[in-house]
Amino acid sequence: MPFRIWMHIEDVKKNEIMLQRENRMLSESIDKMALKPNQEIIEWHQHPLYPETSRCCIVECTDNCFYVAHYSYVDGWLNSFTCEQLSNVKSWAYLPIGVTND
Repeated sequence: MPFRIWMHIEDVKKNEIMLQRENRMLSESIDKMALKPNQEIIEWHQHPLYPETSRCCIVECTDNCFYVAHYSYVDGWLNSFTCEQLSNVKSWAYLPIGVTND
């Protein structure tokens, strides 16, 4: 095999190894940024928008406390644990579906 072809093959092999290494590093960095099984992106909505469904929500009140609540057109925001009405809601987000919320 002529020397030039052999050198070209060696260069191609080096480039392949370098690309594989870069690909591995990119894959690892994407994995670090990816959501874990118990995470989901939470999209916050500002008051006076109200939920379209009756799913449980995370509610932020004007006193900067957070509650798990649901909204009904009749009763407004109700704390899911105490069933008390929350009147000072400033923003809300749907609780993620199928996610462990400890």
